[in-house]
Amino acid sequence: MTKSLSMLPLLLLMTAQSADAAAARPCFSHEDLSNLTLKMLPMVIDGAVDKCRPTLGASAYLTTAGPAFSQKVRADTADIDEQLRAAFERISGKPLSSGEAVDMTKTLNDEGVRRIVADIKPSACAAIGDLVRAMAPLPTHRLGDLLGALMTVATSGKADPKFPVCPPQS
Repeated sequence: MTKSLSMLPLLLLMTAQSADAAAARPCFSHEDLSNLTLKMLPMVIDGAVDKCRPTLGASAYLTTAGPAFSQKVRADTADIDEQLRAAFERISGKPLSSGEAVDMTKTLNDEGVRRIVADIKPSACAAIGDLVRAMAPLPTHRLGDLLGALMTVATSGKADPKFPVCPPQS
């Protein structure tokens, strides 16, 4: 028993070092998630419009206003590619050309959007229209803050080595 107790400080030190090492691993910050979700959003909206048009009809808010909102977000986020490149470099630990970063963003977005749009059920289309209606008046940077926070909440406590998300900051 005494020998076990004498090992306690060493075990505590090792645990603390492991926690420090885990905390030091590069991860996507709130700002990174904001930028990434803003880059994905126009594609998700476009996919939702296409998938929901038969259910909602041509006069529904999503089908009439969705495309314009999608274009607005796309135009407002045209300049964040460099920020995304820096985030991917930080996560990968290696320098990336702008083209490589664009390819990574496109691949991540294409795969993510495909899954999101595939999961849309016709019964959710009206609610998606309501969500787009609620998001449309927000300034794009505020929308990014909201989406980044939602991504942080959704991934909190879920370790994914392919998509490491930083813990929320207080």
